[in-house]
Amino acid sequence: ALNKVEPKLSICILGDSEGTQDFYIMPDFWASSQDQLSTESRKITVPVKLLNAELKASKATFLIIDIEGGEYELLKAADLSQVQRIAIEIHHKLIGEVKTAEIIERLQKQGFNLDKEISTKQEFFFAR
Repeated sequence: ALNKVEPKLSICILGDSEGTQDFYIMPDFWASSQDQLSTESRKITVPVKLLNAELKASKATFLIIDIEGGEYELLKAADLSQVQRIAIEIHHKLIGEVKTAEIIERLQKQGFNLDKEISTKQEFFFAR
């Protein structure tokens, strides 16, 4: 309210093609994922919307990404031209060190600078 921001929630997965996708809900919701990582999870089906269309329509300038291993695929075809800041948790134990390095390199090639003062081993902050 102080920033005069009114978020619009859309329960979906963002990707490079529309459709539906299975999603696995964990008892601790933050650990939910597109991958079934535990027998404790409950499967639901959610719509998939086009990432780039949603970015353009929302005029997003700041992305917060915490998607339990899906960050590599999400960012592969992302048009981040209007985005100025990204806070991302990269799950290197799920995607591996090579894909982690590729994400960081891809963002840096698009003009994002890694803020090493506030970034950690898993949480990264990038700004243009």
